[in-house]
Amino acid sequence: MRSALCLGLMLAAAPALAEDWPPRIGAELAERRAHCRESGGEARIAGPFLRRIDLDGDGRDDFVMDDAGFRCSKGAPLHCGSGGCQVQVFLGGGTDARPVFAELAQKAVLKGRVLELSQRRGMPAIVVRFERGCAIRSDGERTC
Repeated sequence: MRSALCLGLMLAAAPALAEDWPPRIGAELAERRAHCRESGGEARIAGPFLRRIDLDGDGRDDFVMDDAGFRCSKGAPLHCGSGGCQVQVFLGGGTDARPVFAELAQKAVLKGRVLELSQRRGMPAIVVRFERGCAIRSDGERTC
C-alpha cells in the first residue's frame, strides 16, 4: 500500500519529477494523467503500474508499465478494454528508454527476466524473455 501511495504521489507531481524518469516514460505518464484529467477525474494507482527493473542484464534500468494498475476516478481507462490492459516494456539505454514490447493482457506476471501474459483463463498466452536489448516472444518474434 505504501508503494502504491508513493507512486500515486509521484503521478500527481509528475511535471516536477519528470527528470526522475526517462523522457519516454515521463511522456507515457503525462498522457495517462492528461486523459484522466480531461475526463474530469483524478489518477490513482491500484496495483503494480510501473516497475523499474534491469530486464536484459545490461545494468541499466528498464521499465514494465501495466495499465491494469492505473485508475482514473472518472471516464474509461485509456489503455484497457475487453481484451485486458496494455502491458508495455521499455528497455533503458543512454538517457531514454525505448519501447520493445506492447500487448493486451488480463494478467501480467514478471518472473526475473521473463514476463508472462495471460489473456484467457489465467494461463500464460505469451511469454517474453529479455536479453541484450531484445524482447523475445514465445511465438518467435524478436524486437531488437
